Amino acid sequence: MKLFIADDSIILQDRLTEMLSDIENLEIVGTAVNSLDAYKKIELSKPDIIITDIRMPGGGGIELAEYIHHKHPEIVLIVYTNYTYPQYLTKAKAIGVNYFFHKTTQAEELYQTINMLCNKNDFLKKELNTIDEN
Repeated sequence: MKLFIADDSIILQDRLTEMLSDIENLEIVGTAVNSLDAYKKIELSKPDIIITDIRMPGGGGIELAEYIHHKHPEIVLIVYTNYTYPQYLTKAKAIGVNYFFHKTTQAEELYQTINMLCNKNDFLKKELNTIDEN
């Protein structure tokens, strides 16, 4: 699966790239430090999964996610942010965000979710093989 990261922190982009690098079937196809750049790069790279922050220069991640969900509803949208105000979560759910994680406490959950998304067919095959063996 192809992943795109939109976050105004290059340090965080690098950390995510490193953290996710051992996930099989995952290719990081692009990054952007602001929403305007993200719109263009997402259209070119055609990712399956997008990780975005809530607040970035040039427009927020919520607006980016809303646009992407409207134009490409098949893309999995993940908000990864330090902003966990209830109104952000409510808005994210309303516009089609699939997952919402807090940066300081949910890195492992983010990793597990992306691993599951990238390898769900492998997980299903293992489960079916286990069923067949019994």
